Amino acid sequence: MAAAPVLQSWDQIKGNAGDWSAILIGNGASMNVSSTFNYQTLLERACTMENDDRLNDVDRALFLAIKTVDFELVLAHLRYALVVGTVTGATNPYMQQLEAQYTRIRRALAAAVRGVHPPHKKIGEGRLKQLGQELVKYKWVFSTNYDLIVYWAAMTVGIENFYDYLGGKPCRFRRENIAEAPENKTKLLFPHGALHLYVPEGEFTGMVHKRVNDEYNILDQLLFFEDAPLIVAEGSPDDKKKVIYSHRYLTFAFEQLGKVRDPLVIFGSNLGSSDEHIVQELVPKGRRIAVSIRGGGDEASKTMARMQYVLAEAGEVIFFSADSHPLGNPALTVA
Repeated sequence: MAAAPVLQSWDQIKGNAGDWSAILIGNGASMNVSSTFNYQTLLERACTMENDDRLNDVDRALFLAIKTVDFELVLAHLRYALVVGTVTGATNPYMQQLEAQYTRIRRALAAAVRGVHPPHKKIGEGRLKQLGQELVKYKWVFSTNYDLIVYWAAMTVGIENFYDYLGGKPCRFRRENIAEAPENKTKLLFPHGALHLYVPEGEFTGMVHKRVNDEYNILDQLLFFEDAPLIVAEGSPDDKKKVIYSHRYLTFAFEQLGKVRDPLVIFGSNLGSSDEHIVQELVPKGRRIAVSIRGGGDEASKTMARMQYVLAEAGEVIFFSADSHPLGNPALTVA
């Protein structure tokens, strides 16, 4: 019988520079900067937005019926309903209603993230610099977050220290970007997309582009420009993979999770049921994995036991307190 997992501090396990050379960042890191990224706040925003993306009465009733504020869980239920409807021969109007609802909730999530996002000035150069100084220590940074915090942090300490495989004019993902990746820069990838990524209509249709600070900052571009952000907000792992594999950039970013065998820190992600596709890329790889845990007591013990089971095929799994890590520093929280 496996020994009960122990919660340590980051200082106890971080070792020497380079001992942990890859990091996977989840929503917990963003929530440490701003609590507006929690699902309760996002749902409230999605219900009150003054635009076509606002959730309607039926959408809100669905969240209440499932007793959740988790968008991905609701989307998963809708996807299951569509599968059942297809198999049982449900009427076209019913199936069209479900499809429309699925699309509306996905769009509402993206719009809500954009709507609650703290402006660059509110987060401040100081916080972003602290985050960026930590990120640049890693050889590989993967973020499954949609928000701009990781990208802004990289820019604050010098985007020239990072390599995101997006470049040229227009700034987009090209096959040659992979071969040109420099050894001495931190690789930065967003396998679930993010607000600064988009797929434009027209000449470069289907190719993932990056918004750059030009006449408008990135948050303003989300309000003024028609190109919707590229985010993978599907409810189930299989549906997420379908979207990922429909874009060359997302495919590359996602597959690098499995190809990179470096010791990995997982910060701010609980690897829930909607993340099974991520887990499949992480194990079995025989790599060492360090997982951040928020809080303590029985709840933390339960989370560690579940994560130990989920990552059972890894070479070694250890746990550390989230607030002992630079990305979990309580001083980073925006008032």
